[in-house]
Amino acid sequence: MISFIDHIASYLYQHFSGQFLETAVVFPSRRAGLYLRKSLSKLIDKPIIMPRVLSIEDFISELSGFQSIDTVYLQFELYDVYRKLAGPKAQSFADFIQWGDVVLKEFNELDLAMADHEQLFNYLSETKAISLWNPDGTPLTPFQLNYLQFYNSLGDLYDELRKRLLEKRQPYQGLAYRFLAEKWQHEGVSMPWEKVVLAGFSALTAAEEKIFVQLEIEGKGLFFWDWDNYYVDDANQEAGSFIRRNKKIFKDFNGIAEHDHFNRIPKEIQIIGVPQRIGQARIAGGILKKLDPGKGLSTNTAVILNDESLAVPFLNSLPEAIGNFNITMGLPLDQTPIARLLNKVMDMHENAIKFRRKEADPIRFYYKDVLAVIENPFFQQLFDVSDVQLARPVDEIRKSNSVFIQEGELLISRQTDLFNQGSANLSLLFSDWQNQPVRAVFAFKILLKKLKELFSVSSDSNSDNKLNLEYLFHLSKVINTLEGMIHQHEFIQDIKTLRLVYKQVIKSVRLPFYGEPLQGIQVMGMLESRTLDFENLILLAVNEGHLPAGKTGNSFIPVDIKREFGIPVYEEHNAVIAYHFYRLLQRAKKVYLLYNTEPDDMGGGDKSRFLMQLLHELPVKSPESKIMERIIDLSSGMDITDDAITVVKNEQVYEKLKSLAKRGFSASSLNSYRRCSLQFYFQHVEGIQEMEEPEETIEVNTLGTVIHEVLNDMYKPYLELEISVNALQNMKKNAINFIRRSFEKNYPGGDIDHGKNLLILKVAESYVQNFLNHELKQINAEKTSLRIKGLEKRFETEYKGLEETKNIEIKLKGFFDRIDNLNGVTRIIDYKTGRVAPLDLKFKSWHLLLERPNLDKSFQLLFYKYLFEKENPEIQNPDSGIISLRNLSTGFMKAEEPAGEDDEFGSFKEILDHLIAGIFDVEKPFLQTDDIKVCGYCLFKGLCNRG
Repeated sequence: MISFIDHIASYLYQHFSGQFLETAVVFPSRRAGLYLRKSLSKLIDKPIIMPRVLSIEDFISELSGFQSIDTVYLQFELYDVYRKLAGPKAQSFADFIQWGDVVLKEFNELDLAMADHEQLFNYLSETKAISLWNPDGTPLTPFQLNYLQFYNSLGDLYDELRKRLLEKRQPYQGLAYRFLAEKWQHEGVSMPWEKVVLAGFSALTAAEEKIFVQLEIEGKGLFFWDWDNYYVDDANQEAGSFIRRNKKIFKDFNGIAEHDHFNRIPKEIQIIGVPQRIGQARIAGGILKKLDPGKGLSTNTAVILNDESLAVPFLNSLPEAIGNFNITMGLPLDQTPIARLLNKVMDMHENAIKFRRKEADPIRFYYKDVLAVIENPFFQQLFDVSDVQLARPVDEIRKSNSVFIQEGELLISRQTDLFNQGSANLSLLFSDWQNQPVRAVFAFKILLKKLKELFSVSSDSNSDNKLNLEYLFHLSKVINTLEGMIHQHEFIQDIKTLRLVYKQVIKSVRLPFYGEPLQGIQVMGMLESRTLDFENLILLAVNEGHLPAGKTGNSFIPVDIKREFGIPVYEEHNAVIAYHFYRLLQRAKKVYLLYNTEPDDMGGGDKSRFLMQLLHELPVKSPESKIMERIIDLSSGMDITDDAITVVKNEQVYEKLKSLAKRGFSASSLNSYRRCSLQFYFQHVEGIQEMEEPEETIEVNTLGTVIHEVLNDMYKPYLELEISVNALQNMKKNAINFIRRSFEKNYPGGDIDHGKNLLILKVAESYVQNFLNHELKQINAEKTSLRIKGLEKRFETEYKGLEETKNIEIKLKGFFDRIDNLNGVTRIIDYKTGRVAPLDLKFKSWHLLLERPNLDKSFQLLFYKYLFEKENPEIQNPDSGIISLRNLSTGFMKAEEPAGEDDEFGSFKEILDHLIAGIFDVEKPFLQTDDIKVCGYCLFKGLCNRG
């Protein structure tokens, strides 16, 4: 493959090899320069001075004489300007930062577009004034006046900031571009080169366009455009829109490269849908293993991550024998454990200040913040404690039901030697900082110093410690920067502001992944791939919202006004990404396009429109190419380099199964096995349970417990008695007392008379009163005979029936909320506080109980009926059903058994036999479910990489 950069190198060598000192080559990014130098070096057989190679930003900086300004310092400059203009009415920095970033983005965009800022801001102010105008003459509210004032101030903010930055010769990007374009147009610019080669550009900002046009007018510009007829000749293809525009502006446009790559280079394109991020990473690793012939992949292979959070999962999924690779995306420092620790400590102190009722009150920390701090791996390193040692104080905090914890409680009441050796360190983090940023920075500097000393001892032999020292080095620089900022800017005067500044500073710091930039697999983002070409491509996160990004970001300037003033909007942004996508594909031979099939927090799960376009257009425009689409189910193990999670029933596991069977299988445990045998193994065989957390407000499970307990306590005096109207009316009068008593028992120390807890208490009262009203109505309307036979009754029976388990003691057990007799019919009742409908309890065939996880309620009720009949053979055909307290209009809903037999099963007993046989079948390992929906609320989805 002859790449675009190879073409440029060849042209430069042939036409300018004697003039390299007088030649500059400008690319959209710095990375292309490495490839150009490598390509030129292959053509040169003697020492020679290379042409100057720059990115467009470096080119602008060199000609303008400006230095770029750091993002955080730019925010400070804007805030200083804003405070000068707003005077005493100025907002705090914490409030300002909510909109300051957006304003800077708008200023940058309007400068790049070279929009008439004065006219734009006047137009914007008038538009907002008209939108707030009241035809009836009603005066504007204070809020509306502030709103208008903000828009009226944007012009002054821009002018003052522009003036200040130009005086300091540190403008933001758009201002630097605009300044150079205007200067070139009016005064001209002196350059140290006779020829400037501009290569690989497509979407030009207005400022870039003016600069390029001036270079062409002066005869110094030589343009190398890279495109393909596939998307440029099609007027409807957004990817070619900028190239089509540039063709009309610049005279010599054909350049040197051919433009029919899609036709000349047949492609094999696979579109692969994979659930979740980890799934894409694993599939990508499997593809690389297949592409690798055993000698290591060359630089002709690239992995493009359209979501930077995939970087670490992908690296963890690389096959061991893959050879050299280089990742251009740095690891964000704010994603490291030590950076998260500092952020959590500040978060803890900020919340403590927020929750403090009086200034004189002792500092109290929110328990979740405390847990987030002490469970951080760097905290554990600092105190030299293991997860096991830490479990005791963590368990104490969780079980104490204390929502807030004082410093003294951490140091004293947690009676343990665990923190004694580091009590001074503990005080650093958990003492009262009195809301002073200098105290926080002082604590962090000591903390980082101690950690550095700790890791330095064994860094020579421990690669993890070397990495930790790298984290600490960069983070120490961040803290030193913060310290300087505190002394320079008096508005950083509380922990909240400090944390905001910390997050602004650290988000721009990235730790480089060390690798050889011109060897092996290249891992990068889409923008870093500009002007580069690869034969083998793997693109991840090819989803709407990632490729393209869609309509993202806030803006104070409406879209129609942006269009009026030539400022790019989302259509142009999408067209830019479309060009990068298709240009990257044009010289490739094997292309794998992976997208996430699972919805994310924002909806998601939709493959990119670019994939739809390819499926529709490629067979017509490039008939020699092959394109296929498939969806991979991770649970099936398709194309995965490592096996799906399985647990073999070895002797140790089998003994645990026998122990569980002796204690008894419940409906809950068997339902767990029906849903997912691996979930059953984790939860019931190994006994892994969800961590208990202190309840800040009454949880749903506590509400359910209270309602069940209240109904049990109120009906208990009437056991074996017929329920009368008077009895129910008496229960209604006393219901609130029962409810309060139960809440006090199940929610000790909690405030149930205020806020959300009071509302939940009222909900409980409503449930109980409505249930009693339902019972009253039933008795009155039908002259019903209702007798309570049992409450919260435990049943247990021995299981027999399988030859293969005859030597194993197996019990079945259940817990019935209520057993009663209604007009001669025995009913087994399960109360549900959630909504249940009669259709939820119907199924057509017995085998569906094994195939459909959502039939858990039917299985539970039939299991209860089976238990009851085993223990009470004299009672014929009892009904087993549910009363839904949220849906009382449906009354008692009994489980419906299928009519007749199916091909495999004829009764619930046969279903039960099948399940128990499967549990004890040593040839059947515990496996992940094939139904990904089951994983949605599973406690163990993280262990299975399905979270």
